[in-house]
Amino acid sequence: MLGILIALALSWAILHFLFKGNLEALGLTPNGKRLGEFFLGMLISILLALGMQYLKWIFTGGSYVLSKEGPWQVAIHGLFLDFKSVFTEELMFRGVLFYALIRKLSLNWALAISSISFGVYHWFSYGIFGQLIPMIFVGAGTAFMGFVWAKAFLRTRSMYLPIALHLGWNFFHNTILGQGPWGTGIWTLQGAEQASPNWIGLINLFGIPLIVWGLLNFWPSIDDELKDKRFKEGI
Repeated sequence: MLGILIALALSWAILHFLFKGNLEALGLTPNGKRLGEFFLGMLISILLALGMQYLKWIFTGGSYVLSKEGPWQVAIHGLFLDFKSVFTEELMFRGVLFYALIRKLSLNWALAISSISFGVYHWFSYGIFGQLIPMIFVGAGTAFMGFVWAKAFLRTRSMYLPIALHLGWNFFHNTILGQGPWGTGIWTLQGAEQASPNWIGLINLFGIPLIVWGLLNFWPSIDDELKDKRFKEGI
């Protein structure tokens, strides 16, 4: 939590001293609309992840076994860790630096730099730096995800929706299924007969963000092209 507090303090300082604004420029003040967007974003992301996992299970077989470590303890502990990592990443890539890039450069440059940086970041977080083919696919796929989550921020003028979309996806894989860095999940797949086809991984990387991008087109927009003068002058 200390890291989040430091990141928030730095974000406030940048917004205050460079743009004469505050954290509301990132849409962080809670209200009913934003909380609704958060829970709906979480639901959408978890359902998409569940659908992908079901598709994998069709090919791999096996059965899911409930954790012996106490499902509620695993869920609470994992959710805390997932939220901490997601919130930090969102502050880094869709937070104050993204806002600053929009103000100082342009929307297109901000989207490009934020998305590509998010892709490059995953070369190191996934430990694949130096492996050319994984770097190409993972870098491109996570950059696309970063682009879509940035569009979610622009669509709502708030970080609640991109955080929710990111958190729902990570929580399902890291905490529910134990496929991430936290160790045991709530459920564990046992007795898988074979690995899932590679094309399923490609759907994960490119198909899921494409679906979310499509859904965002139906999301109530707050001037996602940033023609609203108030945003350019600071909220």
